[in-house]
Amino acid sequence: MTARLKRTRLVEAAKSLIHHRGYYATTLADIAHAAKVPPGNVYYYFKTKADIAVATITDYRDWFGRTLDELNGLPHPRQRLNGFLDIPASQLKQYTTNGCPIGSLCQELAKSEDRLLRQLATILADQIAWVTRQFELLHRPQPESAAIDFIARLQGAILLAQALGDKRILAEAVERLRREVMQ
Repeated sequence: MTARLKRTRLVEAAKSLIHHRGYYATTLADIAHAAKVPPGNVYYYFKTKADIAVATITDYRDWFGRTLDELNGLPHPRQRLNGFLDIPASQLKQYTTNGCPIGSLCQELAKSEDRLLRQLATILADQIAWVTRQFELLHRPQPESAAIDFIARLQGAILLAQALGDKRILAEAVERLRREVMQ
């Protein structure tokens, strides 16, 4: 197995475990086991648990950037916003069971990992900025406030769906947001 593949497997395992168990409940040994990499090898790539958290955050940021690039290829802001809503809509079961990987990690890190939280929060800030731009193109009044409300409602619906174990909460919130996008 190449060094690059080992590192990729470690980051993917970390993302999955942190999303399912949480940052604090996940150990470097758990990550090594899930990645099928000898535990000692983890330290070759990541000196600390925070280092692997930074790698997962970077991976989420890169994924989100690629996703926005794809959505920006759609011809109309309404189509782009609906494409954005397709993300949680296509992951109802996962989001209801484990929450949003970015939102859940933000909640956990907000309690004590300020440096990591600031890095992770840039993804939410990027989402708000992107949604703001779409609302500007739609000539919505107060586009930034509308974008913050849009993201907050989506994240809140994910949290409620997870807490109550009811995917309908998220599905209905996504549909309400879709209707508002079409107005």
